[in-house]
Amino acid sequence: MCAIVTRYRRPTMAGVIGSALLVVAPAGAEPKPKADPTFDQLAEELALPDLFAVAAKSAPVLESAAFSLAQARARFTGARGAYDLTLFASGDYSKLKGAIVQLGLPSLEQTATSETASLGLRKLIPTNGTFELFGTATAYYDRSPDVSNTFEAGVRARLTQPLLKGFGAAGYDRAYDSARFHASAAVIRRAAAARAYALSVARGYWELALAWDVLAIRRDSVELAKHQVAIAEAGIRTGKFSDSELLPAKQAMASRQQDVMAAELDVINQSVALRTLVGMDVTATKLALKPPEPPTPDGVELDPGAFVSRALATSDDLKAAIDEDKSAKAELAGAKRDLLPRADLRVEGGPLGTDVTGYDALGTTITHTATFGNALSAISSGFEVDANLTFELPIGNHAATGVYDASRAAAYDTAFQVGKTRREVAAEAARAVYEIQNHAESAKLGTTAVEIARANVDAEQKKFELGKSSSQEIIRRQDDLGNVRLREAIERARYQESRAELDALTGEILDKSGLRMLEK
Repeated sequence: MCAIVTRYRRPTMAGVIGSALLVVAPAGAEPKPKADPTFDQLAEELALPDLFAVAAKSAPVLESAAFSLAQARARFTGARGAYDLTLFASGDYSKLKGAIVQLGLPSLEQTATSETASLGLRKLIPTNGTFELFGTATAYYDRSPDVSNTFEAGVRARLTQPLLKGFGAAGYDRAYDSARFHASAAVIRRAAAARAYALSVARGYWELALAWDVLAIRRDSVELAKHQVAIAEAGIRTGKFSDSELLPAKQAMASRQQDVMAAELDVINQSVALRTLVGMDVTATKLALKPPEPPTPDGVELDPGAFVSRALATSDDLKAAIDEDKSAKAELAGAKRDLLPRADLRVEGGPLGTDVTGYDALGTTITHTATFGNALSAISSGFEVDANLTFELPIGNHAATGVYDASRAAAYDTAFQVGKTRREVAAEAARAVYEIQNHAESAKLGTTAVEIARANVDAEQKKFELGKSSSQEIIRRQDDLGNVRLREAIERARYQESRAELDALTGEILDKSGLRMLEK
């Protein structure tokens, strides 16, 4: 996380920032510093709101959460299918032709044809049974040996109801509730992904701001070393100082110039990482990003209890965990019902009209021709009722037991995750509030420490000019100043990152960043 780079391998800046040239000084000569304006002019200044605006349009990370959401919604759509009103129709046709053998009599040829059609509606009911309402029409033509036609027309209602396994709301809502809560959790997880992404952008931004602060501090340290070299050289020329006073200053200047180059490389690395994160173009001339001057940490008092409560109320991770727990509990309730034996009751019946071809007493003359119209007219004159009860008891019941045990383990896990997430969110919110206050106070103390360190450098410089100090001691004081400034810059950056983390926990970061997970 810290942006202070301690690499001493000289980078090839020509391959990094294009027009920045690397000049190697001959042995014993004073190294020429890098042309700072060239590096800074290539940097593109971009404030955090502007960076969020770019991210909202082109960040690839925001699309990755859409895949799990699409899968969850597809599952939910499929689960709703069980509640659809179903139109069904069927038709049957059969024909029989053969000889009827009678003892002592000539054989007769039997020819019979039957045709049946039905049309109706089917619906799942809250008891997890199935209700059907349908009409039927049957025609039976017998030509063996005399014509005997029969027509039937009826309206039937059929109820198929589980009495044990699968009975009631546990079975009725099992797949639907499980898929519904799972889809809801996926939607919330997508919003959580937006929060996490916004936080990663904010962190990257403040890490980049810290890298620029480090670069500024390293450059100032080089200027201090140059100043000490100039004073030492002037004193040596007048005989005031010995030649040895020049060596520590030159060594410090060379080392600090290396630090500047490492700090510039860190700025480039941080900038490229941030550009990639938000989907910005990266080219040879589009590398460095430069944040404006970061705001000074304010010393506001924050109520940890209030922020913990707000984080718990708005946490997407907690909401998603709760919905996933509800999904698992719906599966468990259905799996528990499936442990029971199977006992299904089927009852159907309704009015029935029949019309049959009629013959005289001798059976030779047709006195009545059967038609469907007559069957329909007689539909209220009769009825038919059927009932059936089916019972099954799997010995061992291993399949249902296995499903139940797996569902129970999943429900235990989701319940644990709810508690774990709740504790983590509360702890993160409380820690973020403490860190904000800690970094704000530390940055304030750092400002004081920097003033004191500057005063120490000035005082040591005056002592050196009076011959009461040495270049080595001045370099040490300058290093102390650089370290104090680095610590103060780190605290300011960590303060901003802690504020962003608290905003992410309370959901405010989405309003500040303008990032939204749009429905597609």
